[in-house]
Amino acid sequence: MHFNFGRYLLISSSRPGGFPANLQGIWAEEIQTPWTGDWHLDINVEMNYWPAEVCNLSDLTKPLFDLTASLQEPGAKTAQAYYHARGWVAHVITNPWGFTSPGESADWGSTTSGSGWLCQHLWDHWQFTHDKKFLQSAYPIMKGSVLFYLDMLVEDPAHHWLVVAPANSPENHFLMPDRRQAAVALGTTFQSQLTRYLFTACIDASEILGIDANFRTNSAISEPNLGQRKSGRTGASWNGWNLTKKRSRIIVTCRTFGDCTLATRFRLRRRPLSLRRHARLWKRGPTKDWVGRLLSRR
Repeated sequence: MHFNFGRYLLISSSRPGGFPANLQGIWAEEIQTPWTGDWHLDINVEMNYWPAEVCNLSDLTKPLFDLTASLQEPGAKTAQAYYHARGWVAHVITNPWGFTSPGESADWGSTTSGSGWLCQHLWDHWQFTHDKKFLQSAYPIMKGSVLFYLDMLVEDPAHHWLVVAPANSPENHFLMPDRRQAAVALGTTFQSQLTRYLFTACIDASEILGIDANFRTNSAISEPNLGQRKSGRTGASWNGWNLTKKRSRIIVTCRTFGDCTLATRFRLRRRPLSLRRHARLWKRGPTKDWVGRLLSRR
């Protein structure tokens, strides 16, 4: 029932010619809706569309792709104004007016991963459909995102690999050696894996389309030197630093970038009670979880 309800939510919330599904959905009983009815790009919108391709709902991805394409122009202005970088970027918050700048709290609102994460869905759509006409339209969007991250790469002095800086692991904090908390780092495992996925996808797309050989070469030179997977004692995606919050967000890295990392395996070993507790919540019936509460209001 929950699976079919999830498909129904996406079918009803993401129609061709309309806006993409957000955290609110198309139903709102408030004037000031949760998350202001916008799109949060630090996992929320992406999670909405994870079922699209695997559930044979590819047609419903068009609103997401239209939104992604519309962010290129404002995102290019943001990339230049904030970072003197080429390409385009979207941070965490966006809306129909093309908001791409950092917003709200620095510990999550300054995350530059939004554009790269959106581009993953473009590549996923190609992998499921092999629609070459679609790939031709998606490639410039992906290339623009790669150009931004190329300009954001710096050498990590500790490991001598290339990392995106500044970088975040959305909504997570890490402990510095003096026990103070921080949220912006010189490269994070989360950002490095996202960047690697994007670079690889863009290189492959260029080869499939038979274009941009020079750009492909430059990207291919950088890709092997990108930051590697590294976790702290708490399973943190912070290149060795330890998280202050012990939540299951770390599994994002496993699902999203196709690689069950050392950090994820660590968390699955260390937190079986937490996983069992989450499982029990789903078994308590319609009055104990948000899906049940929504259904019970009908």
